[in-house]
Amino acid sequence: AAIALLADDGDFAEHVDALRLRSAVRESLGDLSGALADSQLVISRLRLRQAGQENAFMDQVFSRAGMEGERRFLLARTEILTRTAEQDPLTGLANRRGVERVLGSLGPGERTCLVLLDVDHFKSVNDRFGHPVGDEVLQRLGRLLVSAVRGVDRVARWGGEEFLLVLPGQTAHLGREAAERIRRVVAAYPWDMVRPGLGLTVSIGVAC
Repeated sequence: AAIALLADDGDFAEHVDALRLRSAVRESLGDLSGALADSQLVISRLRLRQAGQENAFMDQVFSRAGMEGERRFLLARTEILTRTAEQDPLTGLANRRGVERVLGSLGPGERTCLVLLDVDHFKSVNDRFGHPVGDEVLQRLGRLLVSAVRGVDRVARWGGEEFLLVLPGQTAHLGREAAERIRRVVAAYPWDMVRPGLGLTVSIGVAC
């Protein structure tokens, strides 16, 4: 009766002790099969308890791993969202928000040149060749600008057909030289590969 009661919701250790006691009593009374059955039941209960403890431990491990995985997922997603928010979807360059963050990270005494570039008569490109060609022109121009500056420089699409270049460490003289070099590179680019008859020039302003 005690074993049956303990089997419902009693203490596990008391239940096992009762089974062991009953096994010993049955053995002393000559009921060897009953004693063996109780011993096997004890072993079964202990194995179940061990498996339950192992499962609980693994649940904790996976729970912690899941929390760490969730944390890493959230960090990665935050990084992706930040990058997306600061990236121009057409050109893949930084947008206004992205370049403002770059400027905000500069030291108070750090020398920097800003080069603002505007495509001349870009509306006529769209009107004459269509907006898809205009988009391709902006994409190619973005790649051309990136290839024309140093690795430490930053190129951003400021808006529309305007691009902003951040040139850290440059003097006004070097900034003007960089702007003139970029102007020549853009003018010399074979834009007619995009569409026959297409040409492109830019106007550039420099502030240091």
